Amino acid sequence: MRVASGQVLEWQQAYHEALVESDPQKLSEKIAEAEALILFRLRTSAQGTECAVEPRANKRREPF
Repeated sequence: MRVASGQVLEWQQAYHEALVESDPQKLSEKIAEAEALILFRLRTSAQGTECAVEPRANKRREPF
């Protein structure tokens, strides 16, 4: 996970790539990757392993 200020987190990048994928053959792979990263993030946040950058990144709401 990238944590430098102003950078997109790994799950966010994978999610965005799935949203913009136009090749039907690659789409299911992109969705599966994003889903796995999002579920991993949910599990780690439930265990208290918070990323200090994520709340700021979510507040910016800048396009990828």
